[in-house]
Amino acid sequence: MAQGPDCKIYMSPANGSYSLHVINKPDEHGKACDFVQNGIKLPNSNGGSLPNFPRFRVDEKEKCNPGITSLFGEQVYYRKALHVYPNPSNGLFHFKDFSHSSACHLYVSDIHGNEVYKALIPAGQSPVSVDISHMPAGRYNIEIYPSENKEKIFFGVQVVKM
Repeated sequence: MAQGPDCKIYMSPANGSYSLHVINKPDEHGKACDFVQNGIKLPNSNGGSLPNFPRFRVDEKEKCNPGITSLFGEQVYYRKALHVYPNPSNGLFHFKDFSHSSACHLYVSDIHGNEVYKALIPAGQSPVSVDISHMPAGRYNIEIYPSENKEKIFFGVQVVKM
């Protein structure tokens, strides 16, 4: 775990995944801390380690910058929970209570980050389900990115296809 320059706490999974876990509000207690598992999607595997966050602003009054939106030229997106059921399943996953006012891009990727399915969800239309029954058994990531996305968020969940 390490505190980043935006005052959030980042945790690296020991399995070398393509993400970091994030505590968005480390000064809050319990669920109010806004912990997000796999909260930041990385362009490659982190190898079970964290980037070095040197404390450049130790002598300044404000030591953090919560407005950071890119890292080494890559946009930073924050994950919000996406609810699907049943999970695990035979490959047909139904969305629970998801809606967004703008068009969205839906992506399904395997555990190695390879895209196996994508679709465009028109504005005002909610996704009903996604079918990956033709794929081999394993873990998959389902992610939805709104087209109009000033907050730099995406909705995601990891599912198991039996």
